[in-house]
Amino acid sequence: MASKEISSIHIMISKLTLTSLFDIMKKYHIDFEFHPRFPEPEDAIVDAQEWFIGVYRVFFKLGIRFSDFNFLKTILAYYHFHIAHITPNALRKIICFAMLCFSLDVMPFIAILCHFYVTMSNRD
Repeated sequence: MASKEISSIHIMISKLTLTSLFDIMKKYHIDFEFHPRFPEPEDAIVDAQEWFIGVYRVFFKLGIRFSDFNFLKTILAYYHFHIAHITPNALRKIICFAMLCFSLDVMPFIAILCHFYVTMSNRD
């Protein structure tokens, strides 16, 4: 039985164009205040510049929306993760947690998040 080759996030190149970026922004109500940009032709998602977060288009198709990136950026920096390392379900949990905190006028902190969720890796 032949083994199935798994593509690395480091070699998957974006096919996004300026036109498709604007279409995505319009469709999913992404504000210009987030300074969205499309990657250079040879960039992979892990090549995002500092203070930028690379996002897969499929995240939006799955219903994920970003109302505030600050807490997500804090988590990514704390765990030394790239957004490409987080599953869509985990991303939804993070966003839901942050929205719950904001609705309760509680500042979301990683210590509180860790009280409710356990970070796991699928690495061997």
